[in-house]
Amino acid sequence: MATREENQLDQFITRRMLRYCKEAGMNYYESTRAMHMNARDRETYQEAWFDAASLN
Repeated sequence: MATREENQLDQFITRRMLRYCKEAGMNYYESTRAMHMNARDRETYQEAWFDAASLN
């Protein structure tokens, strides 16, 4: 159970950091590079990045 909660927390923090990078004017590639994300994570969070773009 703790592992699931930790994963959810990690995902929340990652999405928030990506949103912060976006607000700072970075594009998705720059943001994922600054966060040292691997290829699998980049694909996972790309959809969240575009969803955040549609909210603005």
